[in-house]
Amino acid sequence: MQKLFNADILDIFFTDDGLVYASKEILENGKEAISFIAYDFEIDRFRKIPVSEYIDFKFSGYDYNISKNLIDFVTCKIRRLSPTENIAIYGDGKLKFFDNDGNITKTSVIEYNGNEAGYSEVTENEIWAPIPNGNTVVNYSLIHNRIEMRIGSKNEKAFSKPTDVSIYDGCLYVCNAASFKINTVGLNSYSVNEYAIFNEPVYRYFRNGQDEFVLLKSGLFVL
Repeated sequence: MQKLFNADILDIFFTDDGLVYASKEILENGKEAISFIAYDFEIDRFRKIPVSEYIDFKFSGYDYNISKNLIDFVTCKIRRLSPTENIAIYGDGKLKFFDNDGNITKTSVIEYNGNEAGYSEVTENEIWAPIPNGNTVVNYSLIHNRIEMRIGSKNEKAFSKPTDVSIYDGCLYVCNAASFKINTVGLNSYSVNEYAIFNEPVYRYFRNGQDEFVLLKSGLFVL
């Protein structure tokens, strides 16, 4: 496992040459600001970029107005649901649906037993969402606008403060901040298995081609 960098990351996604991320920084006057950084894998170089370039990277293929309409265009995952419908997924359970012209068409919130969802992931007509304060992962139907299934519970040990879900090769990869583990859930069997364990909280897991990345409390690592 190799550490790439340490930052208070709010958003991160891959580009053709590397990745782009947004992070908090403290200015000399003590106020908080957001920095936008592009990292090139091949030449191992970090480059600070203006917010306009960050928006171009993140919203390529969408109307530029979507960044204004979302208001918070940083702390969300952007996913395409269909050729004409898209979704912004936030880490507090909020969902914002928008068309290709950048217009917000509807909003929703995923909650379970009064607990907000973490960063979710979309597959076909459903969303798989972690519930950090419920030690649960739920399946939310976009067709019926309701929770259809849950895996785990507050009193079980399958998950421990799950904060993020990603989907690869027919499996959910669930990052657990409290147990320091990534668990997998087979989307056919719904069986839970341990995938990786770390020495600190793990917040996100993602892939770029064959490379695997994890966002831990101490920074971003490649496995």
